Amino acid sequence: MLYNAGMGKDIFSGVRVPYLDELERLNYLVTVQDGLLYRRGTKLMTANESWAFVMDKDGEIYCGRKSGDVEHHSAFLSGRPVAAAGHIRVVAGKLLYVNNSSGHYQPTKEYMLQFKKELVKQGVDFSSVRLEFGISSRQLEKGLKRISDPSYQGRWFQRFHAEKVIETVDGAGTVETGRSHFNGQLRRLYPEGPRWQWH
Repeated sequence: MLYNAGMGKDIFSGVRVPYLDELERLNYLVTVQDGLLYRRGTKLMTANESWAFVMDKDGEIYCGRKSGDVEHHSAFLSGRPVAAAGHIRVVAGKLLYVNNSSGHYQPTKEYMLQFKKELVKQGVDFSSVRLEFGISSRQLEKGLKRISDPSYQGRWFQRFHAEKVIETVDGAGTVETGRSHFNGQLRRLYPEGPRWQWH
């Protein structure tokens, strides 16, 4: 399974994230019964909200509100790697929507496909689920390579290099990011330095 770390951003960007311990984490564990998602023994219900989720290397899924339950995706697994991360919308246990929106993990399409595969294996029907999986690993690497070029001034530059960048997070408000966001992601993805600098 693909495996991605979030602690890198917590460390490199100076973000202080309150992590969940083993017992706290159990409150957010999602299980599947008869194709429906459950949390704490009842059908999961996010109503009109999208809740944050992560999946670990064993296929265990944890989910909660970003306004009240957890502050960042990395809180669920205490900064450890994930196999998928993003937001889901669920009504009466039925999965309606999945995206890969996570500033900490920046999961690519491949991570989300393995999330889908795991849930399908457990009996979840994806025929009417709206999926927003974003870019692939290759597209992400190409984008990071472009913004490493000092002369580049395109869309990726505006997002990661500007002094102050305003980003909308799942419609829940705006967050100011900047160079620390880009540097944190670059170090997380390429701790030894970007692959295009290794040759």
